[in-house]
Amino acid sequence: MRLTLLLLLFVSVCQAQPYYFRHYQVENGLSNNTVFASIQDKKGFMWFGTKDGLNRFDGYQFKVFHIKQNEDASLSRDQVNCLSLDSSGGLWVGTTKGLYRFDQSRENLVNYIKGLNSIHTIHVDTKGKIW
Repeated sequence: MRLTLLLLLFVSVCQAQPYYFRHYQVENGLSNNTVFASIQDKKGFMWFGTKDGLNRFDGYQFKVFHIKQNEDASLSRDQVNCLSLDSSGGLWVGTTKGLYRFDQSRENLVNYIKGLNSIHTIHVDTKGKIW
């Protein structure tokens, strides 16, 4: 009985921290308000796949990456359907026109396999194979 009363008093004294959510939209630098995928990499960047490109968020601002228009697999809209990270921290991007890998040294999207149709799901298994 005493234990129950003590627990009830303890619970009534403890208070939870309030949650604060900030909503980001096109006005804040996001390339499109429709987000299909999101992931956080090992460096802490948040990546968002939208109807109009790949967006990297560093906690303060967005940087938008588009597929180069002179490539064979260029998109009229750079719709990103899915995102995945491999064991080495590489970012894989599934789009309406195929599979891309983000080249961190050049900061651009590189077509991984030409001729693929729309990619909606990417899975990296324990052996590092892309499915």
